[in-house]
Amino acid sequence: MSIEQLEASAAILVVVDVQEKAMGELCDSDRVCREIVRLIRSARKLELPIIVTEHAPADSNPTVASVREALGEQYEPIEKHSFSAAGDLHFMQRFEVSGRRQILVCGAESHVCVWLTARDLHQLGWNVQVLGDAITSRNELDHQITLDRLMHHGIGVTTVEMAIYEMLGGDDSPMYQEVCDIMASRD
Repeated sequence: MSIEQLEASAAILVVVDVQEKAMGELCDSDRVCREIVRLIRSARKLELPIIVTEHAPADSNPTVASVREALGEQYEPIEKHSFSAAGDLHFMQRFEVSGRRQILVCGAESHVCVWLTARDLHQLGWNVQVLGDAITSRNELDHQITLDRLMHHGIGVTTVEMAIYEMLGGDDSPMYQEVCDIMASRD
């Protein structure tokens, strides 16, 4: 089985439901939000399109402030009501317009919206990579079973640093120092 190289020119980042009210109830949410912010900042340097979803935002509030800030002008959330973002027409339209074939997925909750979004996009034929250190659930068991299930079904699991450095490719990239500075940051 070959592993497809992640490439910034082929990748898109999907940030699933990192919402204020819900994140406060999830395991290790502060650390996960920091990883998502590092991921977004690096993805922006590497010029990846970013799609953000918010599940029923009237009930769960908007995306966490630090994530909204990292997104800047790319904060254009898609409101969804299906657990899988792939079940939302607006999401799929924005996704398909990107023309990208590799999908990086982060967000919450691991075992519901992240799992179902990754599974459905994988079944539709895209190369999906879930960032294991940038997803979370209410309890650790749900999170761990999600990681196991993703891998069992052929969906890649990686980390923020692995994915970013893989797309960066080497120290000859013009973004090398800027991305290294973001990766070194733990704010």
